[in-house]
This record gives sequence, structure tokens and C-alpha cells, in this order.
Amino acid sequence: MIHLIDFPILTACILSISYPFVSLVSYRYLKVLTILIFASTSYAMGLLLYIHITNDFSFYNVYYNSHTNKPLLYKISGIWGNHEGSILLWIWIISFYNFLLEIILDKGDLKKVTISIQHIINFGFLLFAILVSNPFVKMPTVEHEGLGFNPMLQDVGLMLHPPILYLGYVGFSVVFSLAIAGIVVQSDNVKWAVIVNKWALLAWSFLTLGIGLGSWWAYRELGWGGFWFWDPVENASLMPWLLGTALIHLLPLVKRFNICYNFATLLSISTFTMSLIGTFLVRSGVLISVHAFANDPERGMYLLMLVSIIISSGILSFILFENKVQIKQYNFVLMSKVTMLLFNNVLLLTAFTIVLIGTIYPIVLEFITGDIIAVGAPYYNSLFNYLIFCTLLLMVIVLGLSWNGNRFIVENLKFSGLITLLMLPFIINNNFFIIVIILLSILLCLSVLEGYCYKIKLFLVPLYSTIELVKSCSAKYYSMMFAHIGVAVFMLGVVFSSICGETYELYMKENSSVNVNSFRVVLSKLDLVYKENYNAIRGKFSILKSNIVVSEIFPENRFYLVEGVRNAESAIFRNWLSDIYVVIGDIDKVRGIAVKIYYKPFLNLIWIGFLLITCGGIMSLFSSKDKNNKQFLFQESY
Repeated sequence: MIHLIDFPILTACILSISYPFVSLVSYRYLKVLTILIFASTSYAMGLLLYIHITNDFSFYNVYYNSHTNKPLLYKISGIWGNHEGSILLWIWIISFYNFLLEIILDKGDLKKVTISIQHIINFGFLLFAILVSNPFVKMPTVEHEGLGFNPMLQDVGLMLHPPILYLGYVGFSVVFSLAIAGIVVQSDNVKWAVIVNKWALLAWSFLTLGIGLGSWWAYRELGWGGFWFWDPVENASLMPWLLGTALIHLLPLVKRFNICYNFATLLSISTFTMSLIGTFLVRSGVLISVHAFANDPERGMYLLMLVSIIISSGILSFILFENKVQIKQYNFVLMSKVTMLLFNNVLLLTAFTIVLIGTIYPIVLEFITGDIIAVGAPYYNSLFNYLIFCTLLLMVIVLGLSWNGNRFIVENLKFSGLITLLMLPFIINNNFFIIVIILLSILLCLSVLEGYCYKIKLFLVPLYSTIELVKSCSAKYYSMMFAHIGVAVFMLGVVFSSICGETYELYMKENSSVNVNSFRVVLSKLDLVYKENYNAIRGKFSILKSNIVVSEIFPENRFYLVEGVRNAESAIFRNWLSDIYVVIGDIDKVRGIAVKIYYKPFLNLIWIGFLLITCGGIMSLFSSKDKNNKQFLFQESY
């Protein structure tokens, strides 16, 4: 039954499907239509937020995902912590991007077709929301209290992770629409690549940050001391990221040399395709995960149909129109930046294929045979070792290459190579790949910095000249620096936290202690804590260094009253780049309380790496030379 509160979604749905038809007749009302759609979806989001904050349990969405004692912060995040709310968030973000496109893109066929495709995609999701995922369905009876919210999702990380991840997912819908529009209207390849590059970088930056926040949440909240489990839902976000990374490294070739246009178009379509497939896997209930939502066959079928239509339309458009595109011949030189970027894409596509097989194979096998298997970390780690080695080596080599391959800049590697070799005796490990990956990560980081010093002629010219050279470096150059150093820092964090980490499992009583690396961890006190929405056993752990207390941390074993479930809340002591991570469990009357302590050296390099990579992506958006142009974020000088 349709209620008055459903009209914002209905209005947006009708206007979205009207847009392509109106665009065939006139430009006059197109901007107004887009603004009305954005306003309608914004109003719907505001309504959902309002009924959650005011505890209106007459709605299914509020009743099943909230209660009166739930903190306000999590009432807000609760609107996208469920299936219906997350679909509405997806719709709102598409509408927001469409609004930006309407304002930013220059008038023309490319703009008209791009936004028409965007509105058709939005129409599909709006229809899906109205038919089977409506967040405004009313309860048959009046309820005075809700059933609560998954305790694992009651975390600040989940306030930020889904919206930012969706900004990445949905951002690639713009890239998808621009790709189809580009081949349909036969736009200029170079101008098309300039526009697509900006939107791809924007979406990729959000997706990178979203994945990083998800890992940070998992590390803090799940209590096992790791940040990546190769969970199928984690993989669902990694696959479009890998394709998006390949795309943003390919588009410069289209811009600079007008080559690989069809490949870039196919990657643009494929990246959003994987975003849709990832969304289907999570929202349909095909995957069982802390990230996924309850199984609903009807929703799954509708979503499968919607995703299939969008994907098949994109592939069909590519097949029908790609042969009409003018392809420029190019003489490739083996040792050139162009060739190395293409090799880089081969590695990224190989990584994508490995993740795709590991994610999809168990689902297909279960569907065909009924057998349930899990593809775990050993599969991925064994294959990714080789890919990481090749990728890091390639990233080092490309720093010294020119575009046409006529010279190799040895200065970028002279001192960094020497320093890296001097570090070799200090890296002790039985695994050859581990040693090589550490050395290549250090070499990559140092060679980027050495190349920068060479570029600004540090200590070779007067200070004022160096300052002028620093200012003259483009935002694009700095973005490359940040992103590539971020990759090196990230890899060092992953390797050192894995090979040098320590785990302690024991029972502790008050005033007992355990030595963790150079620290002593003392259980000072156990308390019972009573909060509005949970009760907990809280441990007070003192961290001592040379018998001096340097910090106190308070892990909890919580029981959520409304939800009726237990959840361990970890506590972390950060010592510069390393962590001491403590989780408590149940109490044994004789032995004391169960305690798990993880020592994670250099783990915080992972988060620093994520931030550096994200900053690199964002800085690329500001590479336009014409800063007075209001559209500089999405256009460049040709």
C-alpha cells in the first residue's frame, strides 16, 4: 500500500524515468528535473533520519533496527546500517552526483546522454526500493520499543565506512555513464579522457578511503587483531578498486597519446559492473558475513534482474559502438613509461581475476553441487606474494623512465638503492619473498623522495631557488608522490605487523601481569559497568615501561540488553607506530578472566598508507592549471 510518506521516492522515480524522454525534446527543463529529483531523495533521507531519531516504531525500519536507549550517534548511522536504508543512501548519492553533473559538465550531447543514463540507473534502484526495499513500510500494530541494532555495527567506524564506500561505488556509475555516452555520441577521445579521469579519481579516492575505514573498523571491532580477512564481502569492494586503479593508470595514456581508448572504455564499464555485483552479493543475502544482510529471495531476484539489465546494457553498448571509434597507432618501446603502465594494468587485472575466482567459485560450487567450501587467506596470500613483488618492482622501474623510453634517470635510484642495500643485513626472515617485498617497499619510498630532491635540486642551488622549484611542481606530481609512498608504507605495515607480531592467550586475575615485547601489561582491576543499552565486564589494564605506567586501557565484554547478545570491545594502546591490543572474554572462577593480547609492530603504517594513497587521489583532482575556472576539479587544459 502506498502512503503519503512514500511520495518523495515515487516523485523521484517518475521524474528519473522522465528525464531521458524530456532530453530528446529540449534542454530547457533538464536541470530543473535533476534538482527536483535530488530534492525529493534528500527529503526522503531526511524523513528516514527523523523517524529514527524520534523513535517512531510504527515503521518496520525503525522497529527492527533501533530502540529508545540506542545512542543518538548510532541512531543516525542506523539509517544505512540496514538493507532498506542503505539502498536509499545509494539512491541519494546517485541523485547527488547527477546534480553535480548537471552543474559542472558543459552543455552538449555527452552531458545529455551521460545524465540520462544516470537517471535510468537511479530509476532502477528507486523502483527496487518502492517494490521490495521501501524503508517507510508501516507496522500493522503500534509498538512502543524496537528490537535494537547489531552491536558490532554500533561503532564510529560504521558511521563513516558505508557512506564513503558508497560514494566510491556510485561514483563509478558516473564513469560508467560517461563511457557509454562517449562511444554513443562519438566524443573526442582526449577530451573524454580528461573528464572521465577526474570522476574516476574522485570515485577511486572515496573507495580507497572507504576500504581503509572498513579495515580500521574490522581491526578495532571484531576482536581478532587483524585488518583483512579475505571475507567475500571485503573482496566485493576490493574488486572494483583493483579495476579502478587500472583505469586511473590507463586514462593518462588516452589523454597524452590518444591510445587505449577502447580498453579504457571497457575498464570504465567493468569497474561499475563490479560495484553492482558487489552490491548484489551483499544485499541479496548470497553471502553470509557480518557485512551482509538477511537473506530475502524476492529482493535477491529483483536486484539480480536490475544488476543484469544495467551490466548487459553497458556491455551491449560497447559491442555495438566500439568499432566506430577512431584508434590511433602507436609505436610501443619496451622500456618506456607507457609500456610499464600497461604491464601494471596486466598485474592489476591478474589480481582482480584471482580475487574474482576466490569469491565466486564457492558460490557457484554450492549452487551446482550443494557443497559448501571456503576459500581462505592461504589461497590469496600465496598468489598475491608474486603480484606484490612484480608491482613494487614495476613501480620502482617506472620512476626512472620517460614516456617515450629514450632515457633512464639513474639519479632517482642512486642513493636510495645504496641505502636499501645497506639495510639488507638487518632484515632477517626465512621467507625470500618477505625480504624482497620489504626491500622493494623501502626502495620505492626512498626513490620517490630521491627523485623529488633531484627535481627541486635540493642543496644544489640556493634555498630561494629550491623553494621556487617546490612551488613549480604540479599537484599531479605531488599526488603521485603521496600515492606511491603510501603504497610502500602500507606494504611495510602489512609485512612487519604480520611477521613480527606476537599473540598471548591466557587467564589473568587482578594484579597479575604478562610481558609483551618491552612492556608489562598488568590487569589492575575488573569492574561491572551498567549503561543505558548494555552491561559490561570492564578490565582496567595498566601498560608499564621500565616499571612506569605509560597508559591505561579498558577493554569490555558487553551484553546488549535489547539485542540479547554479547560483544567483546577491544582496547588498544598505541606506542607510536605499534599497538598492544587487548580483548577480554568470560570469567573462570578458578583461573580468572580470559584475555587475548596482540602485539602489532608497525601496524599503524597501514592506516598511514591508506591516508597517503587517498590524499594522492584527492590531490590529483586539483591538477588543473586554470584555477580560476569553477570547473577545474573536473576539467583540464588540453
